Amino acid sequence: MKRGLRKKYLPLTADQKRRGVIFSSQFKDTSGRNESGSIKEVTKNTPNWEQYIYNLKDDSFFLGSPWNLNEIRQ
Repeated sequence: MKRGLRKKYLPLTADQKRRGVIFSSQFKDTSGRNESGSIKEVTKNTPNWEQYIYNLKDDSFFLGSPWNLNEIRQ
């Protein structure tokens, strides 16, 4: 069984706070073989924002992806 992604928790950037972002996630490959995924940002105005955050944190949702790190900012 494949392990889930490792999570790295960081604070939101000043720019994200200014724009009202409450959560962001970016998937990365720490080996450098694959490009990073796009940054997914969530605000209180994002439809179903609580479920969206849950999905971005759920490692099983991304099994089989080329990434092994989920960089989370909140």
